[in-house]
Amino acid sequence: MSFAHVRIFLCGGRSSAVEHRTVAPRVVGSNPIAHPSFPARESLIPFHRLVTRIKRLLIFAIVLVAVTYAGDYLWLHIRMIKPKPGSPFDSIHLERVIAALRKDGRYDIMPAPPEDRACVHSLFPHSGLSPCWYVKRLNAKPIMM
Repeated sequence: MSFAHVRIFLCGGRSSAVEHRTVAPRVVGSNPIAHPSFPARESLIPFHRLVTRIKRLLIFAIVLVAVTYAGDYLWLHIRMIKPKPGSPFDSIHLERVIAALRKDGRYDIMPAPPEDRACVHSLFPHSGLSPCWYVKRLNAKPIMM
């Protein structure tokens, strides 16, 4: 980028003075205030539009979860009304282990008493019961002491 020297004649009363200024060449469509390494302001999304988009996204996510929960609830109650071999309720036998921390930092592993836990075949917990997919995961986790 080359700069041009411009002479400006200042007329003040009887005498005239000459002033030299260095002026950058103007580029059509450029923002003279912005630094060339930053993007132009027109390309950025205004803050209020960004907030609006985030609000819409959050509302969409909440509505999606609510509709999924309602559908899961209705499907569970339809299966309860029309019993078939694939019952919506089940009981899972858990055989877990207890991990007790010793003073030297190692763990003692002891078998825990087995238990049967009731669960429901659904995505979300219903009727005070946990989903069966979640209860099955508990079987692999040790009980930390």
